[in-house]
Amino acid sequence: MLAAVQDSLSGWLRINALALQPDSSVLLGGDFDVFYYVDEGYGSGVQRRRAAGLKPNGFLDDAFDPGSNQSIFAYAVQPDNGIIVGKQDSISRWKPDGTNDSGFMDWDTNGAVRALAVQPDGKILVAGVFTEITAPNSERFPRNRLIRLDENGFLDNHFQFTGSNGPNLSVFSLALQPDGKVIVAGNFTTFNGNPNYKYIVRLNPDKTVDTDFNPPDLNDGVYALALQPDGKIVIGGAFTTVAPFTSQRRIARLNPDGSLDSGFMTGIVSTPGMNADVRTLALQTDGKIWAGGNFTSISVGTGSQTTNRIVRLHPSGSLDKAFPAGADGVHGTGGPEGANVNALALQADGKVLVGGHFTQLQNEERSCIGRMIQSTATEAAFQELSVNSSGTVVSWDRSGPAPEFHRVSFEQSVDGQNYTALGPGFYNLDQGSWQLDGLSLNLGEGVWVRARGHFSTGRYNGSGSMLESVRYFSGQGNLQVNIVPAQAKWRRAGTTDWRSSGAIEYNVPLGTHTVQFSRVAGWNSKTNEIFNITSGENIEHVNYTQNTSQHRVSVAAPGQGGTVSGGGTFVHNAWVTLTASPDPGFVFSHWTDGGQVVEGAGATYSFYLTSNRNLTAHFRKIISLPGVMMLLLDDE
Repeated sequence: MLAAVQDSLSGWLRINALALQPDSSVLLGGDFDVFYYVDEGYGSGVQRRRAAGLKPNGFLDDAFDPGSNQSIFAYAVQPDNGIIVGKQDSISRWKPDGTNDSGFMDWDTNGAVRALAVQPDGKILVAGVFTEITAPNSERFPRNRLIRLDENGFLDNHFQFTGSNGPNLSVFSLALQPDGKVIVAGNFTTFNGNPNYKYIVRLNPDKTVDTDFNPPDLNDGVYALALQPDGKIVIGGAFTTVAPFTSQRRIARLNPDGSLDSGFMTGIVSTPGMNADVRTLALQTDGKIWAGGNFTSISVGTGSQTTNRIVRLHPSGSLDKAFPAGADGVHGTGGPEGANVNALALQADGKVLVGGHFTQLQNEERSCIGRMIQSTATEAAFQELSVNSSGTVVSWDRSGPAPEFHRVSFEQSVDGQNYTALGPGFYNLDQGSWQLDGLSLNLGEGVWVRARGHFSTGRYNGSGSMLESVRYFSGQGNLQVNIVPAQAKWRRAGTTDWRSSGAIEYNVPLGTHTVQFSRVAGWNSKTNEIFNITSGENIEHVNYTQNTSQHRVSVAAPGQGGTVSGGGTFVHNAWVTLTASPDPGFVFSHWTDGGQVVEGAGATYSFYLTSNRNLTAHFRKIISLPGVMMLLLDDE
């Protein structure tokens, strides 16, 4: 069940912060003070002031009620499941249950916190509108819209921008690269006093500007960043020109060096892009791109299409017309911004969480928060965590509409509770998976492996979300083979027992195994498959090809000696049984097929039929002499 929110104080509301926790629970933040279920009406509302937690199915988490007297703009989930909270005038941390964490140094800010990002070393990047921060002891520090804290909230004085340094105006979005560099975006027109660094800039880990990053000349702010695993950067915002091109409206893609990806959103339209701002982005593992904002149309390819505030694009930037979506309507008195989509987040199964300021989503009543289902039989989210048979490589394969990550880390545990780091993963472009090699996992004694993927969500992609996959690996694995048609059977080469489709063979040695398949009437024979067995569950899917051909079995016998039964017309690969019955005084001799003797076939002869056959049964007459029995082949 999906939820809705209301604000009885201001008469208008919005969802800003939208983040996923490792167990797929959902964090909501924004401007609201009542949570209710749409089908139960506003009268069923439960007070939730500016913050709420939802279970993966959309039901309210009754135990999570932190409350806030300030608007919430961003969350960041830490490895220990602590929650960093960026508000209108402060930064704090909540424990996983929503209670305030007194072990974290809270900070007051003189402007909103718009974006948060947690580094692999646990340090926290904080960006927004502020120019000053205040410690709990009231000591003030000038800081120009971008700071870094350690994991307990203490200020990192090695990463500071004061005076004319840093951005001169607001920072809205951060993107942390695997190499430690950070992309900073907003509506600033200078960085470190340099007008060449406007709207988007990349910093080295020591906070110096990366001069190797050279973005195109934009004419307005960048509000949202989404980092692809190949290093390309999707940007959304208010810009309408991207030099050297005269027009590229509100969405574009940059190459890893910052240059414009000229292959994105190509077509005959002269002004590709949206007719109003893009405020949030989401990337799928199949390369498709979600964008949300307050736009109502998009121009791409051959013309303009209506797309009410939310759209999905193909990896090339062309419009994905297979999935129309839209958020429409104005809540209450309308608010200062009208209807908009502020926040997007993809769940592990590919469902799309949509937050903002609206009353409808896909023509269904939804107040500022809703979820769309996009998976079909041919478009389903898939993931599999695996380890090779020697324990040296761990892989996290993912595909379909699941969320794409900009960073993955791997950990191990001997008890499934306490984990230690294995290291950061790298994205294997050829295989489309996150991997870590050079390991020495002890599969003989068994080991738990946990993979955690990090991605940005929410308004301006300013929230940091995290999902995980956990699996136990040992020196053996289990194999399940699902087959179409269901009546087919399978077995591993070297074993004798045939197993039904969907059956599991337990404790299979790791490594590659050849699997054989039975014949099925009406289907072509299936060739052997080779499967790589890894520790844990191994689920394989096999499809035969149907063959409805009809084959004829003609049977005959000589004029005397016996009769034959079992002939007729059958489907391809049918199991046919013929029976030769000798008359009194005769015995069965052999079969011929088209004049050729069928070796080894007895009076009852069974076979799989793959073509027409013309079979004749031959008999021998018994001639008895005193003291001697002779068998003479009848002369045919």
